[in-house]
Formats: sequence, structure tokens, C-alpha cells
Amino acid sequence: MKTTTNTKTILPRTLSHYYEAVRIPLCLFHEKELVCRLPAVSDFNLPLLLMNCLNETLPPIWYCDTPEHLFFGGVHLETTGETLFLGPTMPFAYSLGQADSILSHIGRGTKDRQTLLNHFSNIPLCDAPTLQANLRFLDFLLNGRERSVPRLPFQWKELLPPQHISPFYPEIPDEDWIERNILSYVKYGQTDSLRQFLNAHIMTTTFHTEISDRANRLQTLRTYIFGANMLISHAAMDGGLDYGLGMQMSGEYIELIQNARTETDLSNLFAQLCQDYTRQVARLKRLDSNSLLVRQINRYIQSHLYEKISPASAALALNKNCTYLCTCFKKETGKTIANYIQECKIDEAKRLLEFGSLGITEISELLCFTNASYFCKIFKKWSGVSPVRFRKG
Repeated sequence: MKTTTNTKTILPRTLSHYYEAVRIPLCLFHEKELVCRLPAVSDFNLPLLLMNCLNETLPPIWYCDTPEHLFFGGVHLETTGETLFLGPTMPFAYSLGQADSILSHIGRGTKDRQTLLNHFSNIPLCDAPTLQANLRFLDFLLNGRERSVPRLPFQWKELLPPQHISPFYPEIPDEDWIERNILSYVKYGQTDSLRQFLNAHIMTTTFHTEISDRANRLQTLRTYIFGANMLISHAAMDGGLDYGLGMQMSGEYIELIQNARTETDLSNLFAQLCQDYTRQVARLKRLDSNSLLVRQINRYIQSHLYEKISPASAALALNKNCTYLCTCFKKETGKTIANYIQECKIDEAKRLLEFGSLGITEISELLCFTNASYFCKIFKKWSGVSPVRFRKG
């Protein structure tokens, strides 16, 4: 049914209610001129900049995504001739590299990174199907139409030189590599691996900046750790940490970071928050048992994922009878040791697929599967999809 009510009268109230429900930013454009927006916050005029990267003539309904995975779309309002712009939003928590890429395209430096990350942290995650569903709903609500949503090509109009992202570790050649590893250890609850990584790559490194003034240097470091706290808390929640607890921990660390007075305090606080979130995720992944023997079996398996292990090798390592070991484990957990070994190895494979660049055959060999075909079969058994499909997301 076509909407006949005066859109100019109902639009602000309708969109205000809609925004309160979904919390995805929205704007009104008259041609390429921004008319109004919800919420009225600083976001570097992203909607205006994104709209100016599109063709002058737009279809009645559409969506786009940038190389940095910014998702946005629009609906033409038939009664006013205006364009309702929804977004930008993103399908997952932003990395520092993605934020800096956006800033470089819009002519901003890394000093604005935290402002941009704070802006996105207040927007719900939204993938392409969800964005399209929202656009179709708005099209029906405001135009009375039911239409599919085409994807428009996108290219930044002016590509500015990318800003180097490392005020914190400029002597490290690949900070993205460090970020990916830390986030992967947090998400998968790998406390021992994280501790070793921090000791090898972070805590032994002197923090450097090109800022000589101590107060500015301290604030630069503080800003970096604010951003790290946000990214790491999202990684922990992706790993299963309760959202409420994750937000509570994030808030507590924000206060601690704000009150830290020295670079050493901030350095130690960074290591502390990394390990704290990781321990919380590890608790979720730990077997639900008070049995000392089950904990010993679990510790053995987690420590030997990159080796060929079996119930027999676990029994030998723990100096126990294999049949007794298997019986106790099954009674306490409801799982067989063999199946639990497969489950743990596939969890590690998921981490390697998601955060690394190793091929499927390499991962299969690292985790000591008989061959890649068998690895793919076991992977699908425990995850429901093939390794290739999992990596594509």
C-alpha cells in the first residue's frame, strides 16, 4: 500500500523512533547536500564524503561497501525527492589498520584514530544481509514499495597517502601481525600462548614515540591502549564472553587506563588487560569438571596440539592405565578423549584459518592430521562447514 501521509510531517518522528530501535546512523540528503542526521555526533562527515564518492544518479534503493568494510545504503523518498542514507556501519569490530585506512582516505591522521574507533564502538555490528533488510523495511515504510537492494560499486575519489599506524611500536615492521596474534589468542582463550607472545614481542620492547614532551607522549600511549581495550574486549566477546561482563570489564579498564600516571603503569596495564580477557574466555572453553584427572588430561591435550596425540599417549604421559583414563574422562565430561582431541585441534585450526595466512594443507600438517582430506572431513564434522568456507566467512 502506498504511503499517502505527508512525509515532511511524519519523517523526523518516524526516523527518530527507527533510530532508537536499531541505533544505526541515518541522514537525509537533498541531492548531495546533507539536510539532517541522527545522531548529531562527530563522525568526520563520513556520510557526506561517502555520498560524494557515488555517481550523481542513484537507483531508488541501493547499498555499498568500501574496501575497509564500511557498509552503507540509501532509499529514495518518493514524496520529497530526498535520499535517506543508512550507515555507515560494519560487520565486525574494526582493527586499527582499517580505521587508519579510512582516515587516510578522508585526509585525517592517526591522531584521530581514537575518535573514529569510539564512534564505531557505539554502532551495532551489521552485515550486508542485515543492512539490506533494514533498507527494504524503510522503503516499504516510507514508499510502500517492496524491492530488492542492488550493490553499487564503490571507489574512494581521492586516495591520500596512507598514514603509518605505529606511534606505539614504530620499530616493529608489521604491527598488524602483532595485533592479529593478540586478538586471536584472546578470542580463543589461549592464555599460555598469549603470555609467551607478550614476553617475546611486547614486554621486552621499549615503547617509543617521536614526541619529546613527556605529557604528550604519555597521552599518545594512553590513547593507543584505550583503542586496544576496545578491540580486545570485542575479541573476547566474539570468543563467547558474556556481553554484559565484557562491557563491564571494558569500563573498568577505561578508568584504570585514565588513572595511570606513568608509561610503565600503562605498559603493565596493557599486559594485564590482554591476559584478563583471555583468562575469561579460557574459563568458558575449559571442561566442566572438578576432577583433577580431567584437568590434567585437558592440560596435556592443550600443550600438545601440534603433535600426534591419542588417548594412549595421554595415558603414558600421565602414567595412568589407558582404559581407566578413558572411562573416567567419559564419566566426568560425557565425551571421549579421542573426540575431545579432535575438537581441540579443530578449534586451533579455526584460529589459524581466521587470523593467519597458512594454507589448508600446511595447517593439516602442523596439527598432525593424516592428510589434508582427512583434516577437511574432521573439520566439517566439528564445525559444519569446510575449512575453505570457514575462511571465507
